[in-house]
Amino acid sequence: MSSWASRHKLLIGLVFVPNLLNAAYWVAHPDQYTVTTNLLVYRRSSGTSFSGVLQGNAGGADSGAGRVLASLLKAGSTWRAVDSKLDLARIYRWGPLYGYCSATNFWSCGAKGLLSTYRDRLRPRVNPKSGVLSVHSTAYTAANSLAVLQQATAVAERRLLRMHQQESLAQLAQAQRLVQTLTGSLETAQEASNAYLQAQKSLFPSAEDAAALHLMNTLETESARIDAQRQALTSGAPHSPMIGNLDAEAAAVRQRIERLQRQMPQMSAVFGHYTLLQMRVDSLREQLKLANAAYVQAQIASVRPWYTLHVLSPAQKPLGPSGPDRKAWIFWVLVGTLLLWSILR
Repeated sequence: MSSWASRHKLLIGLVFVPNLLNAAYWVAHPDQYTVTTNLLVYRRSSGTSFSGVLQGNAGGADSGAGRVLASLLKAGSTWRAVDSKLDLARIYRWGPLYGYCSATNFWSCGAKGLLSTYRDRLRPRVNPKSGVLSVHSTAYTAANSLAVLQQATAVAERRLLRMHQQESLAQLAQAQRLVQTLTGSLETAQEASNAYLQAQKSLFPSAEDAAALHLMNTLETESARIDAQRQALTSGAPHSPMIGNLDAEAAAVRQRIERLQRQMPQMSAVFGHYTLLQMRVDSLREQLKLANAAYVQAQIASVRPWYTLHVLSPAQKPLGPSGPDRKAWIFWVLVGTLLLWSILR
């Protein structure tokens, strides 16, 4: 008799009571289901950054924009802004038993814990190859899931655009400073070249010697070209037979340069120094030309966003819940408790 009573109590304690509580719980929370909505966005470059112009890059997609937007979607400041608009405590409330506490952590009832809980309901994922950003929003109703997704995306996008605008203004100031610096350097270099030309004017060659000096300058340019070609060939094909040919060609050019230099040593030194001064002037002039182009591009970027948002799959209200499956929960709790009771009885 006592054995039967023990089994009866075990049946009540392990099977009847847990299943009754489980069923009562799901009946008491009829609207506790999870809905997920997807939004696919892609941040595409519509212009060129200041650094891109200086490096000769005419444009292209910014693969990091999606990752920045994803991080902004998880930022606490973004969710504080969303909370002020939507009242997230009302959207994610569990009912009288748990109040505003987290579904996964009973103790996260403070403002910080709640914000972290809400933030976990939005899951952004970036495809590293395509740059596509997929955002999954979870709530207890389809309307709330859609509202949270749209509001969070709007807030994050506004913050990203502000970041781009601040960066554009900073780069505009940087471009302006670079143009001013190069302009001053070019003026100084041009003045130095003109002053040297006036000081050494008597030593500059006659028409006949000028032709020889021009030839020497041409040979020096040819020698530099051969050296650059040899260096490129050595790094790509170090055992190429063309390297020997280039060495022989370079040696011949150097011999001709040395022969011309022996004929006019002083004149060569003067002309060589003047050539270096002019080369710096030409170099600064090219740098200034590039910096001016970058400055114009920075001016355009300061009034136009570098990126535009392309929605590949618009956010739509889901047709129904994606979980949890109440029937499955009730069934498997029943099976589990019966199995445990059959083992312990």
